[in-house]
Amino acid sequence: MHILVDQTLAYEICPILEILGHEATYFNDLGVDALPDLESLEILQNYDCFLTAAIFRDPVEWLAIHEAMLRHGTKVVQLRLPKVITDPALDALRCLVPKMERWLTCVEEGCSLVVVSSGGMKVRGRMKDEVADMLRQRDDSDEVYR
Repeated sequence: MHILVDQTLAYEICPILEILGHEATYFNDLGVDALPDLESLEILQNYDCFLTAAIFRDPVEWLAIHEAMLRHGTKVVQLRLPKVITDPALDALRCLVPKMERWLTCVEEGCSLVVVSSGGMKVRGRMKDEVADMLRQRDDSDEVYR
């Protein structure tokens, strides 16, 4: 699998993913400023998935920020890192490895968003229509407050 690793994760994850048989590129090595602008969305088409950290605990809040990426069809694997990070690379690997086959299968089956829990023991895949429903619900709740 060809994986683009976000700058929210440690660079050291790339060589480890490669040892495990994947092609991994670190976002900062692309020379693109930030996601999700039009240029970077086009770059994402060259990858099977975008691996990122869940900076926001609320998935709807995260979706609001990365909506363009998901609407563009990018498959996102989001790692929920521990609240207290002791070693960025090791903490990310603890999420990735335990159920790696499960989250890879979710991506291969077409899930738009795959969330991997801290410690990696839970994996939740959401298809594009589920993600669209989440975005619609967010939009509907925003209108209540306008």
